[in-house]
Amino acid sequence: MNQSAIAILVAASIATPVLAEDWTGFYAGGQIGYLNYKDKTYPTGGVIPPGTTLYEGNGGQLGAFAGYTYDLGQFVLGGEVALNLSSLEPDLKTPAGVPSGRKVKQTTEIKFRAGYDAGDFLPYAIVGHGWQKLKDPTGATQKYDGLTYGVGIDYKMSSNLVAGAEFIWYELENNAPLSSLETDSSALNLRLSYRF
Repeated sequence: MNQSAIAILVAASIATPVLAEDWTGFYAGGQIGYLNYKDKTYPTGGVIPPGTTLYEGNGGQLGAFAGYTYDLGQFVLGGEVALNLSSLEPDLKTPAGVPSGRKVKQTTEIKFRAGYDAGDFLPYAIVGHGWQKLKDPTGATQKYDGLTYGVGIDYKMSSNLVAGAEFIWYELENNAPLSSLETDSSALNLRLSYRF
């Protein structure tokens, strides 16, 4: 084989694209993860200095999600709704380690996804809106909401079964009477879904 033929074969192998998978369709699944949570004061003129950490904690969470993606060829766009139930036990603590009696009970997300079709792999970025529910020592529910964003990757184990991982950040706020509160929290989730 002469050098020109070798050069043509090498160039062809380099130019050959990764075989794309079709990621278009609905999907649903479950996830298990680890939530790291921190409550801080927000600068709104309250009596507590801005940025003061009031409560913090971490623990496991279980969730379910459903969504739809549309494969444009090289890029994949979609949307997803997720619900997570948390178990930050025994409860959130102050920075000094004193139990506060507050617990994170639930996190809900509506997310927009944009990814790159890399064959069986789908790396993606997400941005959306999130809500969290906490219970205080009296049993009353406090609600937070705001921006959520992150990154993730999916892997097609078969034509229908997909495994993945996702890291997500939360920037949520709750307007309290004396000083507004914001969360500085994040979660790492391992996911398994079925594509219809």
